[in-house]
Amino acid sequence: MKIKIMKSRRFLTILTICLASALLLTGTYAWQQTVQKTNEFIGTGGGVLHDDFNPKTGEKDIYVENISDKPIYVRLKLTEAMNLSDSSWRPGALDEFVHIFEASDADCGHSNLDSEKFHDYFHWIMGGQKYYMPAKKGPTAADITVYDGSENGVRVTPYAFIITMSDYLAMQQVDRENFLGWIYDTDGFAYWSQPLEADGGVTGLLLHWVNTDPNLDGSNYYYSINVQGEIVDSEDLDMWIDHASSADKSGMQYDEASPDAKILLNKFKDLAE
Repeated sequence: MKIKIMKSRRFLTILTICLASALLLTGTYAWQQTVQKTNEFIGTGGGVLHDDFNPKTGEKDIYVENISDKPIYVRLKLTEAMNLSDSSWRPGALDEFVHIFEASDADCGHSNLDSEKFHDYFHWIMGGQKYYMPAKKGPTAADITVYDGSENGVRVTPYAFIITMSDYLAMQQVDRENFLGWIYDTDGFAYWSQPLEADGGVTGLLLHWVNTDPNLDGSNYYYSINVQGEIVDSEDLDMWIDHASSADKSGMQYDEASPDAKILLNKFKDLAE
């Protein structure tokens, strides 16, 4: 697991989290090998990206928790890489492709090359909710324990629906205001639809499970999912809206949001003022 973190000088940590090997599947023995490396820079606040991955079952729960004393705003991006003939292969930057929600099952919005038909072989279950143990610190947490809600300290996430940005913008205003879930844009960023409240607010699941095609049993393959998480507070929404630098003058910048996503982000900005 490879993590890149940029930390604000202000009390709320602003994070960019890249989990380059958060999910690593290799044959011949599927689901039995993971590569994980964590480099943590811990601030006094901010958000925690939960990445609860059980390689034996395929369960992979992705969600975000707010451990700061301010509301935060969350967007995530998932990318994939695959090689169906070499389990020793490792992807470079050009081998990773952004997952686009609701694209065709055959190519997930990519080309029709056999090497990019990820979801012919690895089938995602997205959205939903789970019982979880709150994190004690950031920026990442991993826990494969299955809770039933009776354990001391365990909480439950809200149920996350997942829709496209175009479907969100087609809603009536009152429906937009009440929608709770992930809004998937065409650039691959999935935005949590509401400000994440301070001191323990949590999203629902973006990704929940990955099922491997049984036809791959015994095959010599490689497949990975990379999770990129971005978390800002109200002072730094302009980093997404206008590609501005961080309010703390650190020079950090994020990719500018699409024009459609800016409609959502400007609503957040108005609510925060």
